[in-house]
Amino acid sequence: MNNKLNLEINKAKEALQNEPNGRLILSYRKKIWSAFGPCEMDEEKAIITKPLIKRLKLAFLCAEKVLPIWQEVYSDKYDALHILKYVKEYMDGLRSWERCYNMFNEFSARLTNLESGPLRPFAAGNCVSLVLGTALFDEEVDDEDEAYDKDDDEEDRDVDLWDASFAASVALSGLYWSDDDNDIEKRRDYWNWYLNEAVLIAAKA
Repeated sequence: MNNKLNLEINKAKEALQNEPNGRLILSYRKKIWSAFGPCEMDEEKAIITKPLIKRLKLAFLCAEKVLPIWQEVYSDKYDALHILKYVKEYMDGLRSWERCYNMFNEFSARLTNLESGPLRPFAAGNCVSLVLGTALFDEEVDDEDEAYDKDDDEEDRDVDLWDASFAASVALSGLYWSDDDNDIEKRRDYWNWYLNEAVLIAAKA
């Protein structure tokens, strides 16, 4: 693990410990994604590089953690495992970017129709979709000059701007601004897993 990533993980852990809602705000997540390395693009298409593979592995781990939440409610509507299989095949050169882009749009449209349904399975489905989105477009890595404590609250509140890790946190713990579904301890446990285990596994990808 490189020194920059270790530094970002430690800063994120401290921030998480002091966050009253048990959340890891987006600016810290971006710092970690950035520590894996730069994002390289060919117009809108992410170029497959080692940093992308690491960020994708991290997203994949998040999806695997919440996949049962989706499967319990919506397995009869769409097989999310099929999406994850497409991701692997794309990364192995067996699927074209264009075909996966079409699959991403198709699954995203299905999710839009589920927005009025139960929150947590919907969020789990979004997490799976965003794994494919990460493979296609990469994550929005951090501007090095961006402040650590910048609270990107508006992005986390907009479902269209979620990343896979945040979608997984919603699937496991609800919304941190909700009066009805907001499990702070489960959220903190999830982000501790993310920092202590998932990021380290992804760094080795």
